[in-house]
Amino acid sequence: MCQSRSDKYHMGKKLLTLTILLLLLSLPALALEKPTVAVANLQGKAISQMYAEQISDFLRSSLSNTAMLTMTNRTNMEQILNEQQFQQTGCTSQECAVKIGKILNVKKMIVGTTGLFAGKYYINISYVDVETTEVDFSERVDFDKLENAINMCDVLSSKITDRLKSTMPSYKESESKPTQEELGKYINMVLIPAGEFMMGSDSGEKNEHPQHKVFLDTYYIDKYEVTFTQYDKFCEATKRKKPSDNGWGRGNMPVINVNWNDANDYAEWAGKRLPTEAEWEKACKAGANTKYCFGNNASELAYYAWYDRNSRGIIHPVGQNKPNNRGIYDMHGNVWEWCADWYDENYYRNSNTINPQGPAISSDRVLRGGGWNNYDFYCRSAYRDGYNAVNWHNDIGFRCASGVAP
Repeated sequence: MCQSRSDKYHMGKKLLTLTILLLLLSLPALALEKPTVAVANLQGKAISQMYAEQISDFLRSSLSNTAMLTMTNRTNMEQILNEQQFQQTGCTSQECAVKIGKILNVKKMIVGTTGLFAGKYYINISYVDVETTEVDFSERVDFDKLENAINMCDVLSSKITDRLKSTMPSYKESESKPTQEELGKYINMVLIPAGEFMMGSDSGEKNEHPQHKVFLDTYYIDKYEVTFTQYDKFCEATKRKKPSDNGWGRGNMPVINVNWNDANDYAEWAGKRLPTEAEWEKACKAGANTKYCFGNNASELAYYAWYDRNSRGIIHPVGQNKPNNRGIYDMHGNVWEWCADWYDENYYRNSNTINPQGPAISSDRVLRGGGWNNYDFYCRSAYRDGYNAVNWHNDIGFRCASGVAP
């Protein structure tokens, strides 16, 4: 009896499914054994819980860059715990870690404290096995200044990685390295946790009115503006003309003379995207609701930005000034930065308050941050402007973002 087209289709579908299952079963054991890990919010001791939770996010971000762990997304974790009416703040014991771990269905939990003791800041964690209920190991780092917390989370992440290597005899260094896609996507990026912030300013320009509360999901944003080194590699790979550096130098200088389309093409090539206007402003403010990330006093701007008073009329290498409280550099000054959104001066009057992405269409794209040739007023966190997407200038560059943290 001849088979019908439908019978042949279903038979082929079954064979395809079986083939996929066999391929999955043949994957290296190491990929299947990579533990799922969640980091509970660290408990603050002699520091505010807000700072403690920021440090918790820094640690999550740092651990996400290792291929030895599968990190649980904070947003998903908090949603699950809220549904179970479980309060994770103050969870520092192994018993509490096991309870959270079972709710989240993860193999390992990281719990601990961070704070100030005897003039020193510290982060103290325990790495707990949810199944055995035992503490596999504990680690601690100490540091002098709170702004060094980001770097110390990297140190702590390395300590955790070294501990894991010592407990995995079959571990091979070559198998631990992130893929090129992971390297390009998350190294030198900063995690911005989900939550609300106040966008705009009631004291600034009319297009900044009204100031309004906005909620954003978790995302990553580049720690530095995209440099000529990075952009030139993109041009070589895609066989496009390299932009002029105006004779100021390339290398670690922020790329300039790129239009919105150029910036967007680079972001897609790098496996990222341009930040929305709201994402840019939240990252810039870094928890503050002041004119600048550091406060309202423009006399302090020179510590954080290259602008008309200290730039000497040129761009400067990225990362030379102080970062904001999120560890992000050059959000004020140096070069204007393209955002994903179309620009509308009246957009805030009716904008979405959850993950806004700008108007549907306009003639210009959003620019943020101010540049090397601007007054302090234009470098404010809330200042916004628009520019035609096909135009470029020697004070315009960009940085990239990436979606919800893995």
